[in-house]
Amino acid sequence: MFYLVYTTVPDEKSGEKIAKHLLNNKLIACANLTPASKSFYVWEGNLKNETEHLLFLKTTPDKMKTVEEEISKVHPYECPCILSWKSIQVHPPFLEWAIQSMA
Repeated sequence: MFYLVYTTVPDEKSGEKIAKHLLNNKLIACANLTPASKSFYVWEGNLKNETEHLLFLKTTPDKMKTVEEEISKVHPYECPCILSWKSIQVHPPFLEWAIQSMA
């Protein structure tokens, strides 16, 4: 099994900081940082329309809790969106590489 973790960040620099922190601590196998996208939400009673980047991270079940804790520590937002999905299937060669990269 594998987890895909999703969070949003205000800029590329923040996304790179989180990804590198998690990679250096061998908590994720890899990260994908997308170009800017528009986000709409209500914060403290005000409708927000912000530009954010999407950060996707791949990890194993045994590291998931620590990944969430570390994202919360490093993330610039007071209340970051951190969502995760369990994989249905993972391509075996990718899974093998990913596990080795986090060892």
